[in-house]
Amino acid sequence: MMYNVLIVDDESHARERLKKYIKSDSELKVAGECSNGVEAVESISKQQPDIVFLDVQMPKMDGLGVIETVGAENMPVVIFVTAYDRFAIQAFKVNAMDYVLKPVAKDRFIESINRAKNSIQNRKNGELNRRLLNLLEEMKPQKQYIDRIMVKSSDRMYLIKTEDIDWIEADDNYVKLHVGPKYHLLRQTMKSLEDTLDPDIFLRIHRSVIVNMDRIKEIQQWFNNEYTVILKDGTELTMSRGYKDKAKEMFKNFN
Repeated sequence: MMYNVLIVDDESHARERLKKYIKSDSELKVAGECSNGVEAVESISKQQPDIVFLDVQMPKMDGLGVIETVGAENMPVVIFVTAYDRFAIQAFKVNAMDYVLKPVAKDRFIESINRAKNSIQNRKNGELNRRLLNLLEEMKPQKQYIDRIMVKSSDRMYLIKTEDIDWIEADDNYVKLHVGPKYHLLRQTMKSLEDTLDPDIFLRIHRSVIVNMDRIKEIQQWFNNEYTVILKDGTELTMSRGYKDKAKEMFKNFN
C-alpha cells in the first residue's frame, strides 16, 4: 500500500530532512510540501493526503489553526512536528497524539510513521479525529477577562473591582457602573465593555443592561414574554425577550 505524505513546516531544512526520510521508505510518497498554514489548508483539501507532518509553530496560521480551518473530521493522520514545548508535548501525551521533536531523528520518524500506517490500515481515523478535537479544545488560548476597571471622578482616578459591580446600564455615550448606592460613569459602549467581562459572572439581560448574576435574588415573569430581574438590594430590572435564550443557558431551570 502506498501512503501519500504532506510536509508542513516553515523551515526549509526541516522539510528537507523529512523529505529524505519519506523517500527512504518504499511505501511512502511525498504528496507535497507547504511552508505555511494557508498553503497547508489548500493542499489538504485538494490532495487529501493520508498522513501529514504538521509543524505546530508557524507564523500567521499555526498547526492548530490549520486543523481548525480544515476541520478535525477532515484531517488525515497527523504527526505533529515541534521544537521542545512542554505545554504542547503534555497536551499531545494526554490526548494520545503522535509528535516528533525537531530536529527529527530517523528512528523517531520510523516509529511515528509505522504508527500512522497502522492507524490507516485499521481505519482508526475517526478515533484520531476525536482526539484532535479534544486537543484543539485543550490548547485553545483562554480569553482573559478584566477584574478591575479604572474610572475618573473630578480630578481623581478610582480602581473598581468588577466583582463589586451590581449592574451596568447604558447612558448615551457612557455606561453607568452601579456599585452599592453609588454609580460611576465610564466612556465606553455596552458591547465593548461586555466583551471584556467574564460571561460566567455578568449577563446581558437587555440592550441597555448588564447584571452581575451573583446579585440576582429572583426573576419574575411579566406580560409580553418579558421578565423582571430583582436584585438583592431591591433594584428591579427588565429582561427583554431577545436576551431570554442567553439566560436559559445560564440558569437550567429558567423557562
